[in-house]
Amino acid sequence: MCLLSPSARLRQLPVIQAGKLTGQLCEALEAKGLGARQLDLLLYRVDNRIETIRIGTSLPVRDGTRLTRLLCDKIGNCSPPAAMLTAPEMLRQG
Repeated sequence: MCLLSPSARLRQLPVIQAGKLTGQLCEALEAKGLGARQLDLLLYRVDNRIETIRIGTSLPVRDGTRLTRLLCDKIGNCSPPAAMLTAPEMLRQG
């Protein structure tokens, strides 16, 4: 069994939460027959700053896997220390 260190788990938290948020968002978009072209993910940092990650697509999308992959690519570029709170409004259409 592989155990992650506390710092490694903390770095994975935004990625895990992004997956949950995109899943919730895509369910809501699917129910309304809509898609998103631009999304903002707000990361609340432990140093009281807010870091915004913006993703965009050329066509409206409601595929959670694709949106999560786009967000995770950008999350990797965030400067530590970043921790994200879980709230539906954290992922918003830009």
